Amino acid sequence: GRVPGQILTRPKWGFASPVGRWLTTPELLPAVQALPRRLADVLDPRAVRRYVADAGAVAAYADHVWALLALHVWRRVHAAP
Repeated sequence: GRVPGQILTRPKWGFASPVGRWLTTPELLPAVQALPRRLADVLDPRAVRRYVADAGAVAAYADHVWALLALHVWRRVHAAP
């Protein structure tokens, strides 16, 4: 075949997702930077603000910011009417 045998027999490994790039796009960054205010009733806004202060912070803490964004979306979906 076309795929070398060493590729077919090596152990699996994961790959990094570009979450940091996604979260810092002009379309998403404003929503991400609003998280301290939107989650203020459950999290200390100062702590959240450290992760979203600027695009560099968002990229550096992308996994944390993704979790905060997921929490925000979950709360909106499951909010009492």
